[in-house]
Amino acid sequence: MSFIQDYYLPIFGILLFLIVIEGLIIYLQYKEKSKRRRKGNSSNSVSKEKYNAVVVKLNASRSDVVQLKSKCNKIEKEYKDLYIKYSQVDEKYNKACLDIIKFRQTIDELKENIKKLEQKIKDLTRDNDELNKLLGKEPAPNVTETASTVIATSTIPESKQEEEPTSNDSTTSSTSNAQDVAVEDEQKEKERNKDQKSEPSVEEPNTDITEEKPKGGSPKEKTMYASFPRSAGSSIYFSDLSDKLLDDSYFELTISIASGKASFRPLDFMKIRNYDPAMAAMLTEGVKPNVASTVIGIEPGKAHIEGKDWIIDNLAKIKLA
Repeated sequence: MSFIQDYYLPIFGILLFLIVIEGLIIYLQYKEKSKRRRKGNSSNSVSKEKYNAVVVKLNASRSDVVQLKSKCNKIEKEYKDLYIKYSQVDEKYNKACLDIIKFRQTIDELKENIKKLEQKIKDLTRDNDELNKLLGKEPAPNVTETASTVIATSTIPESKQEEEPTSNDSTTSSTSNAQDVAVEDEQKEKERNKDQKSEPSVEEPNTDITEEKPKGGSPKEKTMYASFPRSAGSSIYFSDLSDKLLDDSYFELTISIASGKASFRPLDFMKIRNYDPAMAAMLTEGVKPNVASTVIGIEPGKAHIEGKDWIIDNLAKIKLA
């Protein structure tokens, strides 16, 4: 205690000095904190400006996005319209393709019908010629000019035809010569008809076939020619046979005179393969007829006679490649 009493003034002075120094330290620390706070406030003000700029850019980009969306919606709408138009055009194109296919099928059917009609016309023409022969008339000529001259001369009586050159002095010599030729032709035709009536027909009975002998062939067989076969019910038959090869002869028949039976075969299969009446008398082996290039072999068919018709018993077999 004596020490404190002796030195209390220096001790008090030291404590006061320490208090002052501590106050200075606290003041300096507060000052530094205030400076730091000011710096922080200044830095915060700069970030707000940047934030505002960023916000402005963001709004601008948002408006651009809205415009782009509207453009995308317009483009999508136009695409939908174009797709609808394309689907309509595609549907019309498909319908047009189907119509073209139908038209082609119709054209093919018409061509087939035309071929069948042409064949029927040939058959009817041949029947007409045969009827004219049986009636003692001339077959229908192919040229219209000759038909008109024959009709003109045939309608005139013979007595008038003989008197006409003398009575008509004003006619030309060419006309009189043509009439004379027509009269001679008519007389020759009458003589031919008389000969045909007196001689037996080739097509009528079996006895006619036995009486005639083919030229240059065996007396036991006779070769004749036929057009396309005909059908009646379930039977297929050849009719109107000819002993000569004609333009409408498509089948060759080898007739056995003793038995009254015949074997037949096509003359040119590649020529008649597209006709249904011709294919009714034949069977094919190998490739299809419409793609065949050659005929490997032919097995003749069999037929027998009934009246004037040759009924097909066995079809001819054609091997194709």
